[in-house]
Amino acid sequence: MECCEKKEGKMSESKDHKMMMHKEQDSGNPVVRKGIVDLKAIDKNKDGKVYQDMMDWNVISDEPGECPLCGMTLKEVTLKNAEENLINNNFKVKK
Repeated sequence: MECCEKKEGKMSESKDHKMMMHKEQDSGNPVVRKGIVDLKAIDKNKDGKVYQDMMDWNVISDEPGECPLCGMTLKEVTLKNAEENLINNNFKVKK
């Protein structure tokens, strides 16, 4: 199976290829959270808020920025909202 398809004279990546590339980009980046996510530890300034990607839910920082996986701007959310987003998207959160 090829990773790219030709559509309307242009090459486009298949969904599987995009997912593979997306996963490879996350290796070693500290804002890409793996395993059980400890939101309180991420909230270094203790203001009850973090910045989270609305597409890659496990990309969370205590500072504004961009997602290293998709380039979206991280959105400021409360710790409670970040926890709900993670749980609703099958990630584990430290209680």
